[in-house]
Amino acid sequence: MTDQSAVTTLYARLGGYDAFAALNEELFPRLIADPEIGRFWKNRSADSIRREKQLALEFNTVVTGGPSYYIGRDLATTHRGMGITARDWEVFLGHLIALFDQFSVPEPERSEMLAIIENTRTEIVDR
Repeated sequence: MTDQSAVTTLYARLGGYDAFAALNEELFPRLIADPEIGRFWKNRSADSIRREKQLALEFNTVVTGGPSYYIGRDLATTHRGMGITARDWEVFLGHLIALFDQFSVPEPERSEMLAIIENTRTEIVDR
């Protein structure tokens, strides 16, 4: 018998595009409203935020084996100079983990997704 997780992408195991889009739609308002990290979205237009959400969706789809094509800049260039701290990163992860709980993301997929995200930390966090 074949282990399904070995033959199915993380993207598919997490529910595909609609699941990623639903999580994304919940995540961004939480981040924007957060008193510690909401500053990163201050003075941004609704269109700019909408584009950021779409790029995040495409990026996360691609890195989990989905069919999207990411057209954004690399993460280091995108986040350079923003002053994102280790504390900011932890606040972000707290929101993400809370949404994983809300969406009942199973442990194997949760761990795999968090490992992918953790691999981007050095490109995003300034200090």
